[in-house]
Amino acid sequence: MMQGDIEGTISIGPWGGRGGDPWSYITNRGISQIVINVGSNIKSISFRDTTDLDSATFGGKHPNDIGERKTVLINWPSEQLTSISGTYGNFSSLLTITSLSFTTNRTTYGPFGTGSGTPFSIPINNNAVVGFHGRAGDYLDAIGIFVKPQTTI
Repeated sequence: MMQGDIEGTISIGPWGGRGGDPWSYITNRGISQIVINVGSNIKSISFRDTTDLDSATFGGKHPNDIGERKTVLINWPSEQLTSISGTYGNFSSLLTITSLSFTTNRTTYGPFGTGSGTPFSIPINNNAVVGFHGRAGDYLDAIGIFVKPQTTI
């Protein structure tokens, strides 16, 4: 489900710059895959739900700067996203996300990117990440999360 709302979710963030256009991705079926295109900053981010029918990509509109593809596979429902962290900083005179890490109840994936800039961390207890939101254009400008109490997922 994209551009939607799931009852009981809480929006946290976003962190990063004000460039690009607003976006959101939220699902009640679990996130099974995250694909990040990365270089000196995060070029784009893609999500896929557990049905493999719903996916979306944000950022990556710069045709000559697509970065290196990195894939995170999440073994949902036994593995769930629980938090994200990263950095944001200047890239080509734009304030963009420069690194990202994804934490599940099993492990941490990343960091992906350079790690330069201002750090942000979204530690949450007894909640699961059910979606993301932010701003994107040529690159991933900003990112935040949607969380839901684990007891209601």
